Amino acid sequence: MRIKIKFFGFLAQRISRQIKMNVKEEAKLGEVIAEVFSKYGLGRFDPNSPTAKAKVTPGLLRVFLNGKESSFDRKLKEDDEILILPPLVGGGLCSQP
Repeated sequence: MRIKIKFFGFLAQRISRQIKMNVKEEAKLGEVIAEVFSKYGLGRFDPNSPTAKAKVTPGLLRVFLNGKESSFDRKLKEDDEILILPPLVGGGLCSQP
């Protein structure tokens, strides 16, 4: 089955803004995230770890399924869309006295 993965921030520059991926039927969100992390050198992600249960990925990346936060054991469906966002860092936009 085919899904879409969108990347933002430095991940979009490093990987791409969007990829399409074929995954097995009954694939779970955490399994796909682990595969993406491995394939693109983003570190190791174990969907069964305690941090995954708390919906936290290495580097504090945020992961959304179809625009909503979801558990990593959620089964994917055809045409699902995964969003992977890096942590936001800021500065420089504050007004100066």
